[in-house]
Amino acid sequence: PCPDTQSKKHQCYENMQTTDNESSSLPPNFNEDESDYSSSSRKKEKTTKEEQEGHRKKKMSDRLKEVTEMNKELQKKLDEMETEKEKERLDNELTEVKKKMKEIEEEKERVDNELTEVKKKMEEKEEEKARVDNELTEVKKSMKETQEEKARVEDEVTEVKTKMKETIEEKAQVENELTKMKKKMMKTEEEKERVDNEFTEMKKKMKETIEEKAQVENQLMEVKKKMKETIEEKERVEDEVTEVKTKMKETIEEKARVEDELTKVKKKMMKTEEEKERVDNEFTEMKKKMKETEEKSRLEKHIHYLMWIASVLVLVPLSFGLHFTFK
Repeated sequence: PCPDTQSKKHQCYENMQTTDNESSSLPPNFNEDESDYSSSSRKKEKTTKEEQEGHRKKKMSDRLKEVTEMNKELQKKLDEMETEKEKERLDNELTEVKKKMKEIEEEKERVDNELTEVKKKMEEKEEEKARVDNELTEVKKSMKETQEEKARVEDEVTEVKTKMKETIEEKAQVENELTKMKKKMMKTEEEKERVDNEFTEMKKKMKETIEEKAQVENQLMEVKKKMKETIEEKERVEDEVTEVKTKMKETIEEKARVEDELTKVKKKMMKTEEEKERVDNEFTEMKKKMKETEEKSRLEKHIHYLMWIASVLVLVPLSFGLHFTFK
């Protein structure tokens, strides 16, 4: 049997054809010097061998023709089979390429959707940051107003203390004058009437002094009321600062989550070189924005420290004011 490959089949058929041609060209094996055969026998034998040789040549020729036709048919079928296999292979490769292209398109679309979602979240973060900045500005404004109110209250407390000191000094002066008048009244009866008049005048002054004292006490009550409002304002500012701290904490947590999502998106988008460069640029921009968020967190700590100082500045004068009031 011939081998399966095309080149070896051709070689096999050529060898078979050459062998047949060589065998057909061989001369009959006669020995003319043989003395045992007669001329008629030799002629008959020669005729028989020639017929056999002709028959064998015809048979080999038919066989060669048949083999040649078979070879052509086999070669044709082989070519068709190879063409079909090549076509099938190309179709399979084309199908695989189309499938991969579809998967790449779907992956690209999914990554684009994820990137759009990330951009949307970053815009929301920017809006949240702007709102937090506005709230911080409002808190600073409230703290400034609180400090101004504290300074005004301190001025009023100082004024009340000054009036109370003047009232005490005036009371001591009146008592000294009354003592002197009593001594003078003991000298003469005529002086008594004058002293009575002066005493009446002193009573009038004492009444005015008492009214002045009541007025001072009313002012002190007003100062206490304002101090209470200041304390309530301080508590409200502290609540706002606490709320800002909570929002800043949520912002930091959201930052960590967005960074994780960005890392995942970055890994997925590394499949294409062009997308990689764009994602790296956006990732750098997002890291920059996250750094600004961290700076806002540090600013929140400074605000907390300023609130603590403001509370000290409010409570210390308040304690002194209450001390002098009860004294």
